[in-house]
Formats: sequence, structure tokens, C-alpha cells
Amino acid sequence: LNRFLKNGLLNTLLASSPFRESQQKPLRKKLNSISSKEIFKSSNSQFIEVFQTNNFSKKVIFFPGWLGHKDSKYLIPLADLLYSRGFDIVRIHPIDHGDSEHLNEDFFRATDIQALIEVVKYLGQKFSDNEIHLIGFSLGGNISLRISASPEINFLKKTIVLSPVINPENSMNAMDKNSWILIRVFHIARASLARASFSVKLKLLPLIVTSSSLDRLEANELACGESTDRRTDHKRITPLRLVHQRSLLARTR
Repeated sequence: LNRFLKNGLLNTLLASSPFRESQQKPLRKKLNSISSKEIFKSSNSQFIEVFQTNNFSKKVIFFPGWLGHKDSKYLIPLADLLYSRGFDIVRIHPIDHGDSEHLNEDFFRATDIQALIEVVKYLGQKFSDNEIHLIGFSLGGNISLRISASPEINFLKKTIVLSPVINPENSMNAMDKNSWILIRVFHIARASLARASFSVKLKLLPLIVTSSSLDRLEANELACGESTDRRTDHKRITPLRLVHQRSLLARTR
């Protein structure tokens, strides 16, 4: 039993369990009530949501995991704790995270972090007299490490990552070795998130999603080594093909 309770995948599922809602709701409500929203526009015209408090001289920038958001259950308790210790909380939504599907015609791609580098650089310039830290969860941890390694980012005091996807291919293989029940629940949950995000985008931007964005997505797949016999079109595309392909994620390191 002890070994089962220490299982990483089980704890990942429990961390986002609806049973934590009663604890999370007041923390989430308080943090959102004192946060302002800003939409950052990158040099390649991508729009990124930023939610921030501005009451202290120390800032912590948060990146959620894949398709997570500013109110993710694994993020809120730590954000609340740090705010109570005198740190401002800055929560960033990469493309298609949170309810931001309507902001960009492009899909989220873990290989493309230039816009995220730019938004962190912007925050560094905006709060140039502040101490700034970066925290990332899971795939957000992978992104945080790559951002902190960028030559453009030289002002971070610390970069902290929790359960980072250092090697996505190895991470996927490790998860596949877990109990088949846990794997099944995990993939059902992730597939549900992906389908929901894709459905929202399709409703909001139907003409764009089924044409130019998919062309660019296909070009990105081919550039990353995807085989030409897996070409996409708007009838065959699936959410998991878009955001959860091992061959694509394996090249994010």
C-alpha cells in the first residue's frame, strides 16, 4: 500500500482531484481578486495572458503544466503560500492554456517558446528593480528551464521546477510502466482536456483552424521529422495528434 501511495502518476492524479475543491476555492478566489490581467503581444503576433499581483518587491512567475492554467490545483496552494510570504504572483498562460484559445489561431507547440521568452523578458524589464523567480510544473518545468537558459534572460534569481519533463520520451515511457488502471485514467483525463481545447478553438475560429493553422502545424511536424504518410487535414486531425505526439514532444528538450 505504501508503495502504491508513493506512485508518481497516482499523486499527479490526486493533485488535480475534484476532492480538493473545498480547500482550493477560497485560495483561488482571493488570489484572482487581487490579480490584474494583461495580454502580451509577442514579436510574431502571438498573444499571451498574464495574471499578476503587484504589492511586493519580489515576484514569482508561474508556468502551468500541459493544458494547465492559472487556477490549476497543483499551482494555487504554492502561489497562496508564496504570496503570504511577501512574493507577488505572476501566472502565465501559454497559447491555448486556460480559456485563451480565442486569442491565437496557432495551436500550442512545446517546441515554440519564443513568445514565452519574450513575455518573461518583458516582465523582467517591467519589474527591473524587483527580485524575480521562475517556477514551472511538469511540461511547464521543461519550458521554464529552457527560458532560463536563454541568453535574453539574465535577471532571474532562481528557477525552480517541479516534476519537470526533462526528457519527454523517457517520461512517457516511465508512465507507461505504471499500473494500467492509472495509465487509463491519466490518458482519459488528458484526452478530455485536449478535445475540449480543440473543440473550443474550432467553434471560435472554424475557418482559420481548418486551413492555415493546420498547414502550419503540418509544416512544423515535418520540420521536426514526422513522416509524410501522416499528413493531416481537418477531417483526420485529432486533439492528441495536435498536442500529445511523442515524436514531437521528444524534441522539446
